[in-house]
Amino acid sequence: MPKDNKIKTSNKNEILLKYKKVNNFESFDNMKRFFIKLRKSNSTLSLSEFNDAWKAESKHIFNLSELEAASVLTDISQIVDTDELKKNPMDID
Repeated sequence: MPKDNKIKTSNKNEILLKYKKVNNFESFDNMKRFFIKLRKSNSTLSLSEFNDAWKAESKHIFNLSELEAASVLTDISQIVDTDELKKNPMDID
C-alpha cells in the first residue's frame, strides 16, 4: 500500500472499503460511551428532547426498540454521574 494510505484501483467506478470487525458492538459500555457523547453534544436539549434523540439514535446505531432504549437510558442514567460527563472520551473506562 502506498505511504499516503490511499488504495489505488484501475477501475474508477470501483470503491474499496476497509473496515475493522468489531465484536460485541452493542455492549452496555459502548451504549454508555455513546450516551455520554450524545449528552455532551446536545447539552442544550430539554430532558424530553434528549429522550427522543436517544431513542432515535439508539434505534439507528444499536437497533434498540423504544422500550429497550428507555430501559438502557434509565440504567445508564443511574450509573453516569456529572463527573463522568466532564471527562474526555478517552478517559472513560
